[in-house]
Amino acid sequence: LTPNGEIDTEKTLRIMEWCNPLPLVFHRAFDCTPDAFKALDDLIACGVIRVLTSGHQASALEGLPEINALHNYANGKIELLPGGG
Repeated sequence: LTPNGEIDTEKTLRIMEWCNPLPLVFHRAFDCTPDAFKALDDLIACGVIRVLTSGHQASALEGLPEINALHNYANGKIELLPGGG
């Protein structure tokens, strides 16, 4: 993440290059971003295929409403992997 908590797209793209051809799963740092929908757009633009998230909550169960909203928003462009807690 950047110092202001957003996805560091430059570094994420660099990591994507290093990992190629392996798919990249973005970790729960996603849950520290100030705007989950913008963060999801950034990860999609970087080519990330999956993001581990608890929906910005302590557990995935508590974050289920946000996880569902993100899933609908993503419209199949990225997979959400609920986890945490």
